[in-house]
Amino acid sequence: MKEFRSIDSFRPDKPTVVTIGTFDGVHLGHKKIIERLVAQAKISDYESVVLTFFPHPRMVIQENTDVKLLNTISERAQIF
Repeated sequence: MKEFRSIDSFRPDKPTVVTIGTFDGVHLGHKKIIERLVAQAKISDYESVVLTFFPHPRMVIQENTDVKLLNTISERAQIF
């Protein structure tokens, strides 16, 4: 797995299939989305990409908002 900390540094080697979300605490629904993403990417010979956010979008949009997260960004990277 490749990890990029900025969208500016992301340069895919081939076309991509992307899912976007916070993915804090990967549950069965998240796993199903990721499984389908990977399967579709393999069928098309594309690269599968999971785009997540840090900090949490609510913390950016609503400053001074206390958002309780289940996973750190490093823990999320290990899950994927």
